[in-house]
Amino acid sequence: MASYSKKIDAVINCTGTHPGIQEISENLTDEVIEIIGKNVKPAVNIYQAFLPVFMKRKSGHFIHVSSAALDFFEGSEAGYCASKSALESIILCFQNLSKEDDILHHAVRLSLTDTPLARKVCPDIVDWEKFYTAEENASYLVDMMEHPENYPKTIVSIPYRPIR
Repeated sequence: MASYSKKIDAVINCTGTHPGIQEISENLTDEVIEIIGKNVKPAVNIYQAFLPVFMKRKSGHFIHVSSAALDFFEGSEAGYCASKSALESIILCFQNLSKEDDILHHAVRLSLTDTPLARKVCPDIVDWEKFYTAEENASYLVDMMEHPENYPKTIVSIPYRPIR
C-alpha cells in the first residue's frame, strides 16, 4: 500500500454500499460477507496509506461516512449494519492508538441521501423532503473539517432534517 507524503490534512472516506435486504441467519451469506468487505476495506486502506504520515506529523483528520441505520437497526439491514458497526469499531481503535497525537477520527452517521440513484433504488419513498441532499450532507463534512472542535464525539449522528 502506498503512503502519501504531500501535505494532506484531512481524508474523507465516503466509500461503501447498501445492496438492499441482507438478513443474517445462522449462516452468513456471500452477500453479507461482501457488503462487510465493501464497507470496511476502504477504511483499512485509507488508514494504511495516511496514518503513518499523520502519526509522523502528529496531526491529521480522518472522517468516515457511516449510517444512521445503526440508530434504528432493522433485521433486513443486518449485513449493512454489521459492516458499519465494524467500520466504527476500527475508527474507535485507531482513535485510541493516536490519543497522544492531534489526529482526529470521526464516523458520521448519515441517513439516506436524496440523490437520483437513491430515488431509483428506493421507489417506495415518497417523502424525500425529510432527507438531506448530497450537497447538504457535504456541508456537514466540510464543517467537520473546518471546525472539528464542534464535534467532540467520535461517532457523530447528523440530526434528521426538520420537516418543512
